[in-house]
Amino acid sequence: GHLPVDCRLTCRTLPTEHPPMPTDRPDHLEQPHLRPLQPIPIKREEQPVIMLRDPLMLSAEAMAVPPPAMQALQMCDGTNSIDQIAEAVKQSRELIEQLVDQMDARGLLWGPTFKQLESDKKTALAEHGAFPVRGTGPLGTDTDAITKQFDHWLEQTEDPEIEFEPSAIFTPQLEYPHTWPVFAGCWHAMRGHERPDRIVVFSNNAFGIGDGVCMTRLGFETP
Repeated sequence: GHLPVDCRLTCRTLPTEHPPMPTDRPDHLEQPHLRPLQPIPIKREEQPVIMLRDPLMLSAEAMAVPPPAMQALQMCDGTNSIDQIAEAVKQSRELIEQLVDQMDARGLLWGPTFKQLESDKKTALAEHGAFPVRGTGPLGTDTDAITKQFDHWLEQTEDPEIEFEPSAIFTPQLEYPHTWPVFAGCWHAMRGHERPDRIVVFSNNAFGIGDGVCMTRLGFETP
């Protein structure tokens, strides 16, 4: 079977009878702690691999690993050393170090590299002033064509005949081409009403950092 796209890596600890060997490597590399990721099964040159998607997209470089490497990744929970992981998965320390170093270079581990990439991302977003296009991306960049597509979907949707002016609507967090009937049914209720001056977006923080309520002053780009 295939892993679901929104499946998070789970962490577990496998004990070892041998104490870790002393090393000069930084703590976050010697005892790696993997950030929440989305493992996505794909094929490269007809070979199955697992793409490690960072929901925060801090690095432009994607990383894919062979399926057996997932056992080592599951042990990267901040409690196991490189030696413990290597012993548990029966691989050399050098191979595990290479795996950990590659993940760290892409900001996939908690540590100074991640903090720097996160800081760079925040600075870039603040300078840009808005989050980049996401959900509308598959529709292209031609605003006239997108508007016609939206109108076409709305015309195929039954009027909910709501007699009052809605103050809020609930829509899914999925791409339009796959769930347009749901989106069209929600937005159809707003047709005929006065255009709002401001739209406030509330959403779950599925793969973000922190808990509780997260707020931003940034807007959202749209074609």
